[in-house]
Amino acid sequence: MTKPLPIALTVKFSEESSRKIAAIDPRIRMLSYPARPIIARNTEYSPQERAQADAALAEAEIVIGAGNLSARDFQNAGKVKWLQYLGQGVDGLAEKGLLGSRFPVTNLRGLAAVDIAEYCIAMMLAFAKRVPDYMGDRAARNWKFRFLRTLHGSTCAVLGMGAIGRETARRARALGMRVTAMRLHAEPGAQDPDCDLMLPIARMDELLAGADYLVLSVPLTDATRHLIDAGALDKLKDGAVIINVARGEVIDQRALATALKSGKVGGAALDVATPEPLPPDDELWSLPNVILTGHSAAAARDYEQRAVEMFIVNLRRYLSGAPLHNVVDPGQGY
Repeated sequence: MTKPLPIALTVKFSEESSRKIAAIDPRIRMLSYPARPIIARNTEYSPQERAQADAALAEAEIVIGAGNLSARDFQNAGKVKWLQYLGQGVDGLAEKGLLGSRFPVTNLRGLAAVDIAEYCIAMMLAFAKRVPDYMGDRAARNWKFRFLRTLHGSTCAVLGMGAIGRETARRARALGMRVTAMRLHAEPGAQDPDCDLMLPIARMDELLAGADYLVLSVPLTDATRHLIDAGALDKLKDGAVIINVARGEVIDQRALATALKSGKVGGAALDVATPEPLPPDDELWSLPNVILTGHSAAAARDYEQRAVEMFIVNLRRYLSGAPLHNVVDPGQGY
């Protein structure tokens, strides 16, 4: 008898997506699991749901999950051989102790890189063309002439040249921008075809000083937590705009708010924050030079379909014994 391949899908996918996965191999058996939407923050289960989830995880060989998974979910999941995480940043999994365990973790690195890069360009244009100011004018019913800026000839500094940073750099250069970039492990003198200047982290001050727009696209690790602190903000070019599509903890938010109020930082587009959701009384909500977008930069309408296709590519590799794509390095945290 052929050994079955039990898969626990812990997020709510469409029936079509589940059928696509199951159709890859006759051995696949999709387990019954009390799935939650991929963006769900509530991980509470009723006693009946908890028992159902535990039973599925105890049987599963492959788990497909999102941020609502916890270490508790895997206490009795002794048969798991692979966890597919349906996101890119795995800092949440690291905090829960789900990296470096007995099974590999793969993520969706690169899946939404184009979407997020387009968001970064949109935010640069929004500040260059003073959209937040005009929205304020509209609210006040104040018809006002303003001088605008152009992206052409300005400098886009990309902190983190992974898939998102690279796609952003390519689009920025297409708009005539000068692109400088920093990669955490770049060697001195390194070059990159998608930027004009590649700098190691030891020269971050130089990157900051020349930035008209600073794009943060680094993973959250111990090395990048509060990488942009009060000292780093002080080294930015006066009036620079910050776009954060990394994690909220990459920036010291109190220091950022101070720099925004003083005008040292000209504006900030924050798709991420600390904590999330951002509390209603946080002062960032009231600052006119801030755009907040609720962790939506990657939220393309076809995200699920693309995620399924990327998983299926890896599933075929798993079935054939080939190395998996996008395996997370527990030591580096990405």
